Amino acid sequence: MTITRCALPALLALAALGCSQRQEEPPPATPGGLETDLRPSTVAAWNRMDEFDRRLAAIEALPPAKRLAAQRDLGPELERLAEAVADTRFENKAQYLLAHWRFNFAPRGAGVDQALDRLEGCRAPALKQAGRALRVQQLLRQGRLVQARRSAEALALEADQWRGVVELVDLYARIGRPAPATTGLDAGGRAVEVLAETAGAWRVVLIGATVTDMSVFQVRRYLDAAAAAPRPVRVAALATDSSAQLIAARAGEVPGALLLWTDTAERAEAWRRDWGQPVGTPLVALVDPQGRIAAFQFGPDELPALVAPAP
Repeated sequence: MTITRCALPALLALAALGCSQRQEEPPPATPGGLETDLRPSTVAAWNRMDEFDRRLAAIEALPPAKRLAAQRDLGPELERLAEAVADTRFENKAQYLLAHWRFNFAPRGAGVDQALDRLEGCRAPALKQAGRALRVQQLLRQGRLVQARRSAEALALEADQWRGVVELVDLYARIGRPAPATTGLDAGGRAVEVLAETAGAWRVVLIGATVTDMSVFQVRRYLDAAAAAPRPVRVAALATDSSAQLIAARAGEVPGALLLWTDTAERAEAWRRDWGQPVGTPLVALVDPQGRIAAFQFGPDELPALVAPAP
């Protein structure tokens, strides 16, 4: 159940930004890739970016809790990086990294639009489509569904690889509707319907692929956020590619969470279809006590405010 954010959302991996980069700009592997532009400013920018890439790789190798802490601290460093490589072909990547960090870690994504505007103003085309996909996510976070759909559809017309951004908008359009009945298997093989099992509480529903150290860490983060929430919240995590043995082995690490799996590809596909989950994108949903969908793709830090009584 890996929960990350990368061009299309999910929740945490800054180092995973490379997935968008590889789609639009093959990065130079060595300084030899700069033979057509050996100006001191370009070489210096390459060195700064290469150093930062190595730092990201080191952060990605950390255990989940330390990885998150290191990612949270990257903001000032990213701002310095963006200024250091300004007016070079590496500015695109620096501004995208900065926008992505702000989307994940700044309050309500403060400063995302400014970084994306800088990206759009860069001379090189690299990562501009990824930046437009991130802007769609920011519009959705702000509740601006019409603008998000317009931007997503325009992006999908530019390149079919961005069809998932339109699916993401379709997902957010389900907010306010009844949540689908979702049945999985617990560690003992018993069929459990999520909404019935968690009746009377707010529910965080996570749907991902398998159970890993990172996904267990993420479930614990939602459990901690639920404990701090002003209203009762249950957490359910559904793995589309797991087993009863794996669920049983990790259940003790997330006491209070409802861990479920499926024994058939058909049931996994039904989960994705019923929720409108974009292909390849882990799902995070919030369901209110009446069974209506209240939010999608939110982080643990946002949960207490989402379930708080209206002022």
